[in-house]
Parts: sequence; C-alpha cells; structure tokens
Amino acid sequence: MHQINRKIQNKIDNIKYLQNELMNFKNFSEDEISNLLQKFEKTPRDEVSFYFKALFTNLEFANVLLEIADKYKENKKIQINILSSIGNMIRRYGLEETDEIYDYFKTNMFIKNVGVYVAIHLPYLKRFEKENSWEYFMKIKDMTPKKMAETTFLNIVNEHITEIPNEHKGEVIALLKQKQQNSNNEGGQKYYQELIYTILKGE
Repeated sequence: MHQINRKIQNKIDNIKYLQNELMNFKNFSEDEISNLLQKFEKTPRDEVSFYFKALFTNLEFANVLLEIADKYKENKKIQINILSSIGNMIRRYGLEETDEIYDYFKTNMFIKNVGVYVAIHLPYLKRFEKENSWEYFMKIKDMTPKKMAETTFLNIVNEHITEIPNEHKGEVIALLKQKQQNSNNEGGQKYYQELIYTILKGE
C-alpha cells in the first residue's frame, strides 16, 4: 500500500479535524464557528491533491455548511468563508452541485461585501443562467470590495471576450482604457490594449 507522506497526512488530519468540529457546530459559539470556518476555508484553496477529494466531496458536510449559513445569515464573515469553501469544493474537487447549494449562491448575489465572493464562483456553476449572464457580469464591477470586484470582472471579460454583447462593449472598453491608463507597467498596458483590440476586432 502506498504510504502518504507526512505533509499530506498532516493536511488530511487538519481537514478531518475542522470538518468534525463544524459538523458539531451546535456545540460552539458564533465566534468559535467563525474562527473554525476561517481556518477551513483555506484548505480547499490549498494545493490540489487526490488525497483530499473524498473529504471535499462530502455532501453531508456541505449541507452542514448550508445549515450554518442559514443560522447566521447576518454574519458576513461566516457567509464569505462558506461561499468560498463550497465554491472551491465544487470547482476544484467536484463536489455535487445541488439545488440547495445553487440557491444559496443566488441568495447572496447582491449582498454588500458578500456578492463579489459569489461572483468568483457562480459563473462556473452548472445551473448558472447563461442567457442572463452579461446582465449579471456587468453588475460585478460595481460590487464591493471594489478591487476584488474589478479583478473578478476582468477575469470574466478575459474568459468570455468573444461573447460580449454589443450593448455592453462600449462600457467594457471604457473600463479597460481606464485600467490601461492607470497601469504603471508596460506589461499591464499591453494586456489591456490586447483585450480592447480583441473586442473591437469582433465587431
């Protein structure tokens, strides 16, 4: 039998410990739960490994996270860490995307300082409504925190650059020109110019 190296085993043990604590969240205070979630959220973002797959595709655990989210609706820190955790568990490890999970993301789409964390993952969920995608994408750039919102929006523009509807091209190009002017290095300026050129070329 293949022996798991100590570094990986330590990570497995840590994930198991945090999941077990969170599965028993009713034994902890809101602050304690928030601290556990802050620690757990880092784990599915860490370097991907086959050894973590069974832990991060545990739907029972994901449902407990939804239960915590429902109990502490007004705690934005808890919501952000749960959104990030579930989003990465789906995208990086293949956690099953249920209606409950999708509805949870949709519920938080436009919550101040939370919606941008939804935007990082929502476009990659299977149930995402493609036909309304650009109406939603254009709202992302105005979310808060602003820097994260702009980065998320620019990533989407880069990935969907040939799909930008004509009615949104002017606004996207204006933002790219502003970013180009504010860029203090040649590489950044060239990057934005290439995006603008690609959009214009498609007209």
